[in-house]
Amino acid sequence: MSERDGKRKIIEKYEELNKRIDKYDRYYYYLITERNRPARVIMELIHTGNGYINGRYVNTDSFKTTKAGDINIKNLTDFELSKLIEEAIQNINVSKQNN
Repeated sequence: MSERDGKRKIIEKYEELNKRIDKYDRYYYYLITERNRPARVIMELIHTGNGYINGRYVNTDSFKTTKAGDINIKNLTDFELSKLIEEAIQNINVSKQNN
């Protein structure tokens, strides 16, 4: 099993996330918002397990981020990844209610 498969197992437990695979075999996971606009939660997940969670929807204080503010998920524990996904989904849903 590749590193990506391990991360995918965790991510795909969240049925509200929609998956898209681009032509470079990178996985993206979106949450559809109230206005049918996708909110990108996970992006560029590749076979090595490297990918990013959108820092816009989570508290990034405890994590090293990219210049764009995203968190690299390569070295996150399963628990950390799950908590960040749950936080992102919750924050997106809260913002949907406020719009």
